[in-house]
Amino acid sequence: MAYIGKQPRKAALTASDIEDGIITAAKIEDGAVVAAEIASNAVTTAKINADAVTGAKIADDSVDSEHLVAAGIDKEHLTDHLDIFAGTSLSAADLGAGVHIKIADSGASVAANYDEIVIENSDHAGMSILTGTDKVGAVRFGDSGDNDIGGVLYNHDDNSMTFKVNAADKWKIDSTGNLIPGATTTGIYLGVTSATAANLLDDYEEGTFTPIIKFGGGTTGISATQVGAYTKIGNLVTLQIFIEFSNKGSSTGAATISGIPFTIATLTSSWSGVGTAPLVWHNMASSLVQAGATVNRSSQLLNLFGHTASNGNGTNQALTNTDFANNSYFGITAAYLST
Repeated sequence: MAYIGKQPRKAALTASDIEDGIITAAKIEDGAVVAAEIASNAVTTAKINADAVTGAKIADDSVDSEHLVAAGIDKEHLTDHLDIFAGTSLSAADLGAGVHIKIADSGASVAANYDEIVIENSDHAGMSILTGTDKVGAVRFGDSGDNDIGGVLYNHDDNSMTFKVNAADKWKIDSTGNLIPGATTTGIYLGVTSATAANLLDDYEEGTFTPIIKFGGGTTGISATQVGAYTKIGNLVTLQIFIEFSNKGSSTGAATISGIPFTIATLTSSWSGVGTAPLVWHNMASSLVQAGATVNRSSQLLNLFGHTASNGNGTNQALTNTDFANNSYFGITAAYLST
């Protein structure tokens, strides 16, 4: 080939030598330049300006779950390479529909409706909630109407556990293990599998009281040790009474005991209480053969009665001052229903 003028000299072709649009992507045959044709060190990070590729230049959705799936990156690949629980991995769909934390295979299955989080081990397994020494750790149950309608709470300040139901604290276990209801009307249904009013035990109480013995309503000159204790379960009241005279006084009339706790209930128009209460032991007078007591609702009293050896027909009569002696004593166990 003949050249006119000067022979062209060899020089590197640069970007400035190429007019805009002269060489376009359309003019490059698809696949003409492939990765195999680029030397491994032809393009290095050193040749790329530090700010050539920045986060601002990457669209927000450039890398998303669809791109990961398309690239073959799924939960199984993550399980193979991620160990975020110090020896425990997230297992893909082994047990449950949600997160499965597996230490070792237990051989157990999981309930279909409660499988969002599964913790599995062939040995002991569990979950811990750790707080400050005076804080509360809790598990909350919520729905669309109330985000904490139920729950289990442990209070590290007083070491108690509370059970929350229907948006209110209903039962509490204190630090000594006692079970305490959230309201005085809350109890336990015994002997049934549903809430039946007649089977609700919602009252138990123990205490002491001072029984007062009177003769015909009078206490003139009486000096005595008078002590009493009661147990109340539901509406059943049981009394234990001890009275010892140092001086029986001079009052006359029928012997009664007042000061008994709780109001006596009426069962029928002719029955004022629950039967009779026997004098379980006594040392009143040598002539006394039998003694007892009745519960009297109308006067809220115990009426003392008995009969002597001279009363051959055994008819019980009201006890009076003459049936007692100084330094004598007696005890009573009584039971009645309260209102």
